[in-house]
Amino acid sequence: MAPSVIVVVPLVGHSLLGDDRRRLYGAANDVGSNPLRGIGHSLDTVGPFLDRGNFRPLGRAVENIERAAVFDISEATGLAPHAVNGVIRLVLIAMLAFGSFGLVSAVLRSAGIGRASSNPAVVLYPMILAATLVAGDHYSPITSYNLILIGSVILMLATALWVARDKDMVQRRLAWHEPVAMLGLGAVLASTYDLIYLAPLLAAAFAVARAAAGSSARQLFRMACIRRWAYLSAGFLAVFIPARIEIAKRCSGSSCYVASDAELTTEVFGRTADRLLTGASPAGWRYTAGLVDRAGINFGLADLARNVLLIALLAAVAYVTVTVGRNARGTLSVTSQDSVSWSRAAMSLGALGAITALLPALLVGLSRRTQEVRPQVGEAWRETIMVQVGWSLMATAALVCVFGIARRPGSARLAAVVVTAMLGATMALTLLANARLTQVDRITPLHAITSEMATAAIHFDPTEGGNARRCRLIDDYTAILPNPRQWVSGPNVWSELDELMLSVQGIPFCDPVLHGGNRPANPEIEDASQPRR
Repeated sequence: MAPSVIVVVPLVGHSLLGDDRRRLYGAANDVGSNPLRGIGHSLDTVGPFLDRGNFRPLGRAVENIERAAVFDISEATGLAPHAVNGVIRLVLIAMLAFGSFGLVSAVLRSAGIGRASSNPAVVLYPMILAATLVAGDHYSPITSYNLILIGSVILMLATALWVARDKDMVQRRLAWHEPVAMLGLGAVLASTYDLIYLAPLLAAAFAVARAAAGSSARQLFRMACIRRWAYLSAGFLAVFIPARIEIAKRCSGSSCYVASDAELTTEVFGRTADRLLTGASPAGWRYTAGLVDRAGINFGLADLARNVLLIALLAAVAYVTVTVGRNARGTLSVTSQDSVSWSRAAMSLGALGAITALLPALLVGLSRRTQEVRPQVGEAWRETIMVQVGWSLMATAALVCVFGIARRPGSARLAAVVVTAMLGATMALTLLANARLTQVDRITPLHAITSEMATAAIHFDPTEGGNARRCRLIDDYTAILPNPRQWVSGPNVWSELDELMLSVQGIPFCDPVLHGGNRPANPEIEDASQPRR
């Protein structure tokens, strides 16, 4: 799983922006160190969020607890919240890589060619996935909302792997606890996040891919995995259908949250195609290059030579390339000669990859927000990480074809060398794209000030000088976003930070008396005088 982690390391310190920052402050204030408060807060807000068009009580509870924990860890370690979040991001990426690897291995194992010791495509897959993980934007799943977005894909992969395990790909009776577990999991999926609505479809596609790869598609409906999937879907629909009916009632008289509002128009096809292409690495590289150009960054070889971290990470990419290439060549001597198995595996894995990429692209293509905003190709959004996983599966299917065709030892060895070198180069390009996005983040005034304010909230200086520095940050931020009607504006951020610091430290983030300004009007802040934690 190391290749995927390597290309994301430059993003560890990426700023927490927009709702990401706001939810962190809110959770730290509302939840504190008590997880039960996070659950209670989520349940209390079910009604208002139904009015806005979404039903995510479980997802919001987990998110509240995680964000409050991030702030607690920051206080305990002295690390800024965005740095702690960056470490969590690396863990999530490693889990994503593990789950994706499990999908590839399972499909090829069903075809009889899935052991890592005997299949070069399995050995090379971690590099393939790593090459696709271009952040692509400051609001991509790799840079923002990591737990809920990357975590959603991890949960979907885990669900598919659990529904169609090796022992479920045969005809057998289910144990008494299996229907209960599947029903419960289905209900969880329908209560977590909109993207996870795709989980039953992905699980079905995975089960069909495994059956087709093993030449047992005709026996599919007799297999245990189908009955397990049926119970999963029943549990999902038991929650999903009533929730969507209630949302339809509430949204019929008023406009719902535009990002959750689906609308079937002629725009859907174009927007779906754009979102599908966005998950491809070249689109991400190109879009990031545009961000770098607009930021006026000139990062040449001399700058690279002075960046110790980048040099170390590029060396790690080179090491991984050499090691994986050697291992891939080593599998060729024990590779199966059954070309039919390789063909079935390639087609099954390719179809699974296409479905994995198309489903989230279509889901977002249906969004009214996407149709109105028309994000550019390469501009990552909520679904992009799942689309990238789909592209990695399709690329692996192409490799299975290559190694299935290259039967002669010399041809297979040459193919392994060329493919490994190409993957090493694409990994390096993805690493550099993510590193350059971090540079854009660092020199963008709004992002830099946001990170400084987050750091100041942890390294809290109670003196007049500390107050003056924090107030200057508020002034600088407000100069960029002055309109109080915008929830990301300076006055609103000031209110959020004041409320949080009154809760934690007993004094506001920026004392207007000492600063000579006016505190934003907020009755809750005016009445808060003692720490609540």
